[in-house]
Amino acid sequence: MAAAAPVTTADTGAGVVAKTNIKPKRVIVHTFHPVPHVYSISPFGIKVESFLRLRGIPYETVHTSKFGPKGKIPYVHLIGGDGAVEVVPDSNVIVGRLEEEFGGSGGDGGRRQELSPEESAVSHALVRMLEEHTAQIGFYYRYSLRMSELMRALNLRESMSPVGRTFFVWIMPAVMRMRTAARGLSCHSDCELARFCCDDLRALSDYLGDKKYLFGHAATAADCAAFGHLAQFLYVPIRGYPPAEFLRAECPNLVRYAERFRSEFWGDWEDKCGRQADAGEGG
Repeated sequence: MAAAAPVTTADTGAGVVAKTNIKPKRVIVHTFHPVPHVYSISPFGIKVESFLRLRGIPYETVHTSKFGPKGKIPYVHLIGGDGAVEVVPDSNVIVGRLEEEFGGSGGDGGRRQELSPEESAVSHALVRMLEEHTAQIGFYYRYSLRMSELMRALNLRESMSPVGRTFFVWIMPAVMRMRTAARGLSCHSDCELARFCCDDLRALSDYLGDKKYLFGHAATAADCAAFGHLAQFLYVPIRGYPPAEFLRAECPNLVRYAERFRSEFWGDWEDKCGRQADAGEGG
């Protein structure tokens, strides 16, 4: 059976920025279909869209389960005025490329936060911690240990093709166990891994303190990454999820921080979480 066309919607971040003044390139983000509660199962997709909203760069989304170059989702198409398409995979490469292409010309005006070399180093370390350690333990927990609950909580069976459902239910848990072993983490018990993950969250909480955002009053790319990962812990309704329980009990400043970021940059969050994915889209 032929796969249905990807679902395409427009997102301009209206209401988030006061003005736009960008180069004539269209930005099209290819990311997973919307799901309830957390909008996307990819923290990296949320990170990229958050960055575009932060910078005030208009963009469109193509919701798909087809992976792009490097086997990655999200990936971005940058389309020039002459129709030439540049495909950019991986959220960190995407953010860097968007900085190169649009620089300070987005619509965020004076809100853009310039970081000192020391702050840039801290930003780099925090993002790498979240993406290469904290999130990987979270992925192991929900994809290897709690997959059936995750499928129910986010209605993933309804939003996936038969091929996609088969992959997630029967193959993804094994793949995640292999990835966890390859990172040298599988020698630890599940309880130890949960503690490692919570230690990361404690470090993020301690660094945030009582600041509005990680580096002061204005959000940065690091806040976009942090929100993407915190959303996966806080908004996916799985009972007894250790990182979520730890955040609510021990890191209330991170809970408020995530809500603050969502309120400022995702005024349409509930609407986006409520959109129904096209169940016929190919995997």
